[in-house]
Amino acid sequence: MKLAILGVGSVGKTVAQLSEEYGHSVVAMADSKNAIVNPTGVDVGVALEQK
Repeated sequence: MKLAILGVGSVGKTVAQLSEEYGHSVVAMADSKNAIVNPTGVDVGVALEQK
């Protein structure tokens, strides 16, 4: 399953991390200031470090 996470606060962060743990692909993440899109999958850990 491919997912896009809109809002990377405490809930969005947890959803992104759990989704990746369960084998789903996070292909986009966005908050009020930034966005990242990668059709093959975003590295959630790296993206959250940069937030």
